[in-house]
Amino acid sequence: MRRLVKSGFVVIVLGTVITIFSEDVMYFAIWWHEKAGHVKKAVAGYEEFIERHPRSRWVDEAREGLRRLKDEARKTASEEMKRRRSGR
Repeated sequence: MRRLVKSGFVVIVLGTVITIFSEDVMYFAIWWHEKAGHVKKAVAGYEEFIERHPRSRWVDEAREGLRRLKDEARKTASEEMKRRRSGR
């Protein structure tokens, strides 16, 4: 019985550690997509991260990354429209 209790404790602890680090891994994978210019993957990743991990220590950075990418997309679209209107 004692061995089962220890095993259960180890499983709980390992599960908690894996969950904590999985947030880190997920956030940095998304961040890497952003830095590598994979905008669609980064936007989708940030949105999923925010939805799945609303209390993560990385959620503010994910929201900022998502805002930054959306702002850049709006700016690029606006510049493209200006170029088309001017005939360039």
